[in-house]
Amino acid sequence: MDAGIGRRHVRELFPASAEQAWGECRAANTCSFSFRITKAASITSGEYRDDRLWPESHGRMTWVDRAFAAPEALMDDKGRQIVWVWIIDNLEDESSFGWSGVYSVPRTLWLGEDDTLRMAPVDELAMLRYNGKRFPSVELPAGEKLELDGINGESAEIKLTIVPGAARKTGLKVRTSPDEEEVTLLYYDAATKELVFDSTRSGAGGWKAREAAPFQLKESEQLELTVYIDKGVIEIFANERQAITRRVYPERSDSTGVYLFTEGGTASFDTIQVWEMMPSNSY
Repeated sequence: MDAGIGRRHVRELFPASAEQAWGECRAANTCSFSFRITKAASITSGEYRDDRLWPESHGRMTWVDRAFAAPEALMDDKGRQIVWVWIIDNLEDESSFGWSGVYSVPRTLWLGEDDTLRMAPVDELAMLRYNGKRFPSVELPAGEKLELDGINGESAEIKLTIVPGAARKTGLKVRTSPDEEEVTLLYYDAATKELVFDSTRSGAGGWKAREAAPFQLKESEQLELTVYIDKGVIEIFANERQAITRRVYPERSDSTGVYLFTEGGTASFDTIQVWEMMPSNSY
């Protein structure tokens, strides 16, 4: 892994697994990952031989700025490649609060059958779930939204299975005020073939941006989203093939709403499961 911000660099190199759980390499030429962070996080896979990595594929992990930077990685006793990343969109006066900086949730990385990167939150995050709530399936017409009421909109894990149908955009509005003066949009754009995190109206502070990552559903494939909301840290994972992580800074105390939404056509939300998340430590 090669991570650099300005002139500071951290380099790590580790085997790429063909399995999420056990880290067994499928072929010799797909057994190394390398990261390089400059303005944007990226990942390179290839064959490691003669004390160097011979690149064969390259991809990015952030697409608009360097808010997702300086990854760290390890291989655990199950052979999983686990990565966590510094989210550096810090307010200028953040250190005055006595702390500064925050990390993403840990994710596992592996190579798919097509030798492209796969990613998913580590299974152990399920230990933080409580107060689970399942909502009935719903078909949402174009331009409509549906509030997921009775949940904690500041601390939650949300799992959705969606049939986008004719919808151009379908996903979630989170950290939303009742009048949508403040809102963060997380959605799949079928027309542009992108996973989108739009924080342009998330609040007054931070790096407000529309971050769009390349992502396309296969024929007849459902959209499977996992979203983590942890106060001002929001992460979205799509079909184990794409993810975006950013910080947001809503100012209003009522910016806690969570809504399903769709634009341009009807979409079916077949699975809607929400859990509140407990702190990962007691202090």
